[in-house]
Amino acid sequence: MQVTDPTSAFVHTCGADVGFKSGPTMTEGADKFGDARRDGSEHFPVELVKPEALPKNIGWYPFMQGTDFQTSMSVKLVPVLPNPEGCKRIADLPLLEACTRLNTMAQNTLLQGLVPMYFGGMQRSAFQIFDGSPSQSRIFKALYEARSVPPQYLAVTIEQLPRGQNSTEHLNDVTSGIPGYDPNTVIDDEVVPGQKVKRFVSTQTTQAFWGSQNLVILITCLTPSRNDRMLIGAWLTLHPAHPIPAVSSSY
Repeated sequence: MQVTDPTSAFVHTCGADVGFKSGPTMTEGADKFGDARRDGSEHFPVELVKPEALPKNIGWYPFMQGTDFQTSMSVKLVPVLPNPEGCKRIADLPLLEACTRLNTMAQNTLLQGLVPMYFGGMQRSAFQIFDGSPSQSRIFKALYEARSVPPQYLAVTIEQLPRGQNSTEHLNDVTSGIPGYDPNTVIDDEVVPGQKVKRFVSTQTTQAFWGSQNLVILITCLTPSRNDRMLIGAWLTLHPAHPIPAVSSSY
């Protein structure tokens, strides 16, 4: 028996794989978890099986609950939360453990898709997640570090708009949060053929931003580097820039 939250847009499946599919990268379902994170009312799916049917050789299987089927029964669902720390308010210890593990898995998978742990010879050393209200967006901030001499640092800010909202409508707003931003220094740079970004260079930093579907990406090279264009181009392979639709008129 499978219990699925209808507001989370999970694909209805049967068998051992519910929600995420098991695997070394645990990438299945990341977009669906991201879309579900809005008001905290969504819950992870769960598959109810007889206790003796629980896997014994792979440790803890997150989406399975062992139960004896009854005429009338209740199912403990785990909420999808913006932060695994929110699970601490759950008093039931087994449910607390399940909540922490599932939400940690969802957050790690979501981050891997947006700001991977390793990128361009650099390692993600810190990250933060913010709610971008009132637009109902979610903002991811990550810091990357290259253990070179001297060390190099790259800051990445990604604003994820709700599904259905195009980033081109929001792209100019990203400049409001950039200290010392001067629109006169911005150039359209085609770092990757066919993909233009807004790029500007100061005496201390190099920055570039662009829209990618419902994402707005801002890259800041915090230390001078000859690899600035290479790093920006590598991020474009993860989140390709899409052109602003041309306005056409008919007579």
